[in-house]
Amino acid sequence: MHEDSIKHDSEKKGEYVAQLNELRKSIEKDQKDLETAEKANIQQNTLYSELNFMRRARNVLGDVEREIVGEIRDKTTAETKKYFDELAYKTQTFGNISIDENYQLTVYHKQTDPNGKMRSMLGSLSAAEKELLALAFTLAILKVSGYDSMLVIDTPVGRVDDNNRRNFAHCLVEVSKKKQLILFFTKTEYDSEIAQEFDPVAATNKRIQMSSNEEESLLED
Repeated sequence: MHEDSIKHDSEKKGEYVAQLNELRKSIEKDQKDLETAEKANIQQNTLYSELNFMRRARNVLGDVEREIVGEIRDKTTAETKKYFDELAYKTQTFGNISIDENYQLTVYHKQTDPNGKMRSMLGSLSAAEKELLALAFTLAILKVSGYDSMLVIDTPVGRVDDNNRRNFAHCLVEVSKKKQLILFFTKTEYDSEIAQEFDPVAATNKRIQMSSNEEESLLED
């Protein structure tokens, strides 16, 4: 009888040992799964922290960018108005100048409408006045950017009506006192009236003539 009991206990012990080993394996697996989950949670928290930091940094950089862009636009607006006031010949007509976020220019009349609102003049500017505005804007951008480069203008008075050609030419002469200009005129454009403005002040006056075979342009004295 004792032998049967010992045998039965031994078999039960073997079963218990096998179950215990399975439990140990299960515990080890659960422990590894737990460690993996904890690492994943730590990584997730780290990613969230980095993401939040990048979002805050992006917002700060966006604010700085908007501030810098706004400051540059304000300076460009002020310089454009200054140059336009110096060049424009309707001193009692033109008032403020604005530049929006897309760098679209608007010129306003000095006098407001009956409701006290500023009156835009952009649609009523003559060709010469539009040329002056573009010139003032270009000069302003060059000054604000810090690039003091020369200006090259093709047919500067070609789109200006007869009444304003001399005035616009005189404005270009005034600009040439502060900045080097290279101007390209057509033969008909450079008439005696324009020549009276530029001949006395031009450092160099060259003629470009097409060759006889019409394949190249030649620079003549």
